Amino acid sequence: MKQADIQPFLIEFFTSRQASIVEKSDGILTVKLTEQLDEQLMNRPFYWQYVKKLGKVGETMSVTFITDEEKRDQQKGEWIHFGSPRLDQIFHIIQREGAYTVLYEGCQSNSTTKTPLHPWLICNIRVKYRGFLSKDELVSVGIRLIDGTMRFQMMDEIEHKNFVSSVPNFCFTLPTIISTERAVERVTEELQQRIKQKSTHFVNKSHRLYEREMDMLKKLIIDDEKDDAEHQHAKDQIFERLYPQVDLEWINLGYFYVSEQMSKELIS
Repeated sequence: MKQADIQPFLIEFFTSRQASIVEKSDGILTVKLTEQLDEQLMNRPFYWQYVKKLGKVGETMSVTFITDEEKRDQQKGEWIHFGSPRLDQIFHIIQREGAYTVLYEGCQSNSTTKTPLHPWLICNIRVKYRGFLSKDELVSVGIRLIDGTMRFQMMDEIEHKNFVSSVPNFCFTLPTIISTERAVERVTEELQQRIKQKSTHFVNKSHRLYEREMDMLKKLIIDDEKDDAEHQHAKDQIFERLYPQVDLEWINLGYFYVSEQMSKELIS
């Protein structure tokens, strides 16, 4: 997911929770929250306690989100991007609501031929880079639970497909061969390998800056009369700020059962 994908993500997040989209344009989104979302996002516990104590209906807030950096100075609202507290807050809501979902392709079949549905596990993961720069990337990986075939950016591939919450008539699900635990291990291993290959520059530059600042600190310590605890604190701060770290944060999982045709499209 790129910065440009955040607005569609927000629209899906809010509309699926019955919030109203008040205004929508490129890079600008205004949302009228539901009571539940207001309580989850807006940090007004005393207001809601007061309203409920009086038995009244509270007034929920409207929020404008800005996802296009060029419009930050043109419009009042919250600038939302990867690493921003608001987006982290939304990710945590998704995590709390449930670790996984199960959906089925809404394919058409007939009474004479039953359609088999292939099991895929979709893993949505946030990759957090910390070093000479800090950035987050949202990665979606699909793995077919029959043979381990993987597809990256899976959510982009199925975004406009039709899925339903129960098995369609005259369809049946194929059994999984790979367990969920093993599938998660495979996805993690593959993602870590890809990160290792693409992050050489990030790691090397972060190491160089980290070593340079540590050397400067060591030279200062020689003539510094501060105690060892203060020196160690300074070292810890440099480590936290510059030492290269790449962490994976699992957001959610989803089991998607799709037709053989869609499976072929995904692995082609």
